[in-house]
Amino acid sequence: MARFGYDPLALPAGSGTVGTVAMWTLVLLLAAVLVLRLSAGWPRFPPRYRGKRGATD
Repeated sequence: MARFGYDPLALPAGSGTVGTVAMWTLVLLLAAVLVLRLSAGWPRFPPRYRGKRGATD
């Protein structure tokens, strides 16, 4: 039987641990940023531009 490429069973144990930890850290960081931004009322849009002569309110 010929095998081409790499043998996934021959990878050292824990070789994907760093990538997995980094990915979950990034996911948790993005979730925390989203929660903090939404709790602060984000997105905040500036008032509508009414032109140079704009209506006076």
